[in-house]
Order: sequence, then C-alpha cells, then structure tokens
Amino acid sequence: VNRLDSQSHPVDRDRCVPDDHYVRADDDDQFVEVDVLADDQFDVTIDENASDTRIVEGENLTVVATVENTGGSGDTQTVSFDLLEETSSGTTTPIDGPERSVELEAGENRTISATIESGGVSPGAYTVAVFSEDDEDNLGVDILEEANINVDLVEVDDPVVAGEQLNVTANVSNAGEASATQDVDFLFNGTLVETEADVTIQGGEAQTFEFNITTDEGDVGAPDVTVRAGAAEAARAVTVQSPPDFRVDVDEDASDSAIALGETATIVADVENVGDVNGTQTIDLRLDGGSVD
Repeated sequence: VNRLDSQSHPVDRDRCVPDDHYVRADDDDQFVEVDVLADDQFDVTIDENASDTRIVEGENLTVVATVENTGGSGDTQTVSFDLLEETSSGTTTPIDGPERSVELEAGENRTISATIESGGVSPGAYTVAVFSEDDEDNLGVDILEEANINVDLVEVDDPVVAGEQLNVTANVSNAGEASATQDVDFLFNGTLVETEADVTIQGGEAQTFEFNITTDEGDVGAPDVTVRAGAAEAARAVTVQSPPDFRVDVDEDASDSAIALGETATIVADVENVGDVNGTQTIDLRLDGGSVD
C-alpha cells in the first residue's frame, strides 16, 4: 500500500533573494521550485502640478500624491500628510495632517489627496511631507501674509471755486504679501463718481490713481472727497468757494433824482462782492438801455 507522506521545512525568508528559486522538496530526483516574493514597498510621489505651493494664511492647503506598491506582495499602509517647518532648533511639525489608509496589490498605484487646514500657522516657508511606512516625499510651500490694502490721498485741489475742476490723486498700496484685486472708487460728497474696476495690487506694490470732477454752485461749502478700495478708504473735506458775485445798490439819497436839461446827473452806487473770492468786473451806467460814458 502506497502512502502519501507530507513534510514541511521552514525557510528563513530574510536569507532568500527575491525572485530566485529554492529547492523546497526532494523526492526521487523531482524538485519543487518556489518563488520568494519581495515585501510590499509603498513609494510616495507628490504631484507638484496638482498641489498647492503658495497659499494665503488661513487658507486650506491641498496636496495630491501617488502611492505605488513596487514590492512583490500586497498590503495596506497608512499614508500621512504633515506640515513641517525648519527652525534653528531643528524640524518641527506645526500641523499633524490627515491620514489615508491605502491598500495596494503588488504593482498597483493609487492617487490620493488631502486638505491641510493652515489656520493658526504664521506666514513663512514650510514643507509638506507625505510619507508611508517605507517612503517619504516633500514639497516646499509658502504661506503668505494676507493682503493689507491702504489708501492715501496724496494731492487734492483745495480750495476750488465752484465751476472749476477738482483734481484728486490717491495711492493704493498693499503692505501684505498676497495680491488683492479690488475696485477703486472715487466718491464726491458721498456720491460715486468713478470706478477703476478689478485692480490687482501685488504684495508690496503701490499704484497711483487720478480722479476729477467739475464742481458747481450746488457744491459750495465743505463736501468730502473719498477714494475707496475694498474695505480701505481715505477721505477729507475740501472747500468749494462761490465765484465772484457783484451786487449793485444805487444810493438814492446821494444820487440826483431830477436835473435840469443840460445839467450833469450824479449817481452814487454801492458795489459789493458777495462771492467767496476776489474778482474784477466792469460797472456800467446805463440810461434807457444804453451805456453812459
């Protein structure tokens, strides 16, 4: 009677070279060949084109990475996304980011993404690290100081006479690092006069804007001029003066009201400028609609 006898022989896998063949059983000159597979190997590559490399403080940071199992067997690993900072005392981790559980068969790859919330992190240069149990990839990230828009009135015609053009020159500057796009508005006495739409001010940049409006007698007084960019604005009052306005009042008591034919009449008149500015005008004496020399 023939009997099938089964035996097992342990093999130290660490001493085997992957993909080589080893004799595991010997029966009547028959050999059984066994493939020794490599361990799983999860390699990580960050997609720089799909990931954020510059964000404004407080914004979320998106990171996209490809994980590939280049080993010989399947497995599941945890892939982590962290934000690192190099300081004088070494590398710190301001943010322990999200984790992803990734299962891959040998030769398989998968694209994964994560969002890192940067709230509470100061502007500066950082590194995003994406790592598995076997590999790590890094990407430099700049977190920019948010835009800081300021408006200054650098030149304003003051005073002006009603009827004249009022010219205003303003500087709009950005003291932050991030750019900002804003409408730049010019208002006169609370009324919108002109808008420069969708103006982009880069970080550290300043731009000059010139506005004007023709005043009229309804503006006499101290109206405000305002230049506004988003939430930032600068305003001041200007003096609009009334033009020269000559009023003539004949002094009847001091003037001749009746004379004999051929005599010379004396007419006395008071002339008053009730406007705000000096002026020169010609005063005529008219008789029956005609000028008298």
